[in-house]
Amino acid sequence: MDIYKLKDKIIEWDGISIKTKKKYVCFYKRKSGFLYIGPRKEHLNLEFYYRLDYKGKVESKPKPFEFKDPEKKFLLFKDKFRESFNHKFSEKSNLDYIIYCLKQKYDSMK
Repeated sequence: MDIYKLKDKIIEWDGISIKTKKKYVCFYKRKSGFLYIGPRKEHLNLEFYYRLDYKGKVESKPKPFEFKDPEKKFLLFKDKFRESFNHKFSEKSNLDYIIYCLKQKYDSMK
């Protein structure tokens, strides 16, 4: 799997640090987490949060950026508190396309 290539490309961006937890690995831009990677049996689950609202009105929050995913590789999951985009990263995944999508989230952060 290209997880090491994915990690190496993300580490090249400015202000990136990695913290590992028991169930996931988080990539931070300065002090804010922007990518969460959860290992699964057959793939890695890549997730980034799009909008958050702890009062339960996520639809009322403005979109932080316009996410462009022409190949529809990322799925939108939402509930009343958060919206996130997920992708099942496997050997079949196009690494350059995944980096293109993740870079949009990275660039949208301060």
